[in-house]
Amino acid sequence: MNKEDFILKLKQYGVLENLKSYREDFNAELDGKEENIPFVTFIKLYKESSDENKKHLIHFMKQVIEDSLSIFLGLLDGSSNINQEGKFKLYYDEEGEEPYLVNNREEDDLLTLWYEDDED
Repeated sequence: MNKEDFILKLKQYGVLENLKSYREDFNAELDGKEENIPFVTFIKLYKESSDENKKHLIHFMKQVIEDSLSIFLGLLDGSSNINQEGKFKLYYDEEGEEPYLVNNREEDDLLTLWYEDDED
């Protein structure tokens, strides 16, 4: 898997599949036994919202997911840091193939790919 495929799959799974899962959770019936009170509160807010506001809530959640993933990509690229002394490296290892260093450049290559796809 090259870095372009990595970004595409990350968007597909990390963003779209998560949103799909959240939508299913938001539309499920609550049985009163849920333990994650903030999440239950959000589900109730979603259920009580107009269709227009539901769209806004989903859009906001999508933005939060994308922003979180972009922070992670910035760490891999080295364009962001958490006061670490070394560099983060992401390898893709497929059986029978040489391990592939996904973040193999000194610039913000993964972040650039992340945002380039949004511009299309």
